Amino acid sequence: MKGSWPRQRSLLLKARQDRTPPMRDDKILADANGPCHRGARQCRRAAFQNAAWTTVAIEAFDFVVKALGDGDRLHHAWLGGKRGVTGFADDYARWRAPR
Repeated sequence: MKGSWPRQRSLLLKARQDRTPPMRDDKILADANGPCHRGARQCRRAAFQNAAWTTVAIEAFDFVVKALGDGDRLHHAWLGGKRGVTGFADDYARWRAPR
């Protein structure tokens, strides 16, 4: 069984090449990015003020403000340079101020 893995892997990769790849879902969602941003900030603190985590948190926040923000409004989604509908309560709740 142990020696058969390379052959099995080769067969699986061949089958994957023959099928149509799945479509990508690369939209940005406000309600999903709030916790991600908060996590990056917490990682920075846990990593003894690691500057790289600070940069990640700042860049993520800046992108969301530019892509999803509209004055004091927040949009729910962004895809390919276009904003979606106005944000829902859940979007605002997940971007609340840190505790």
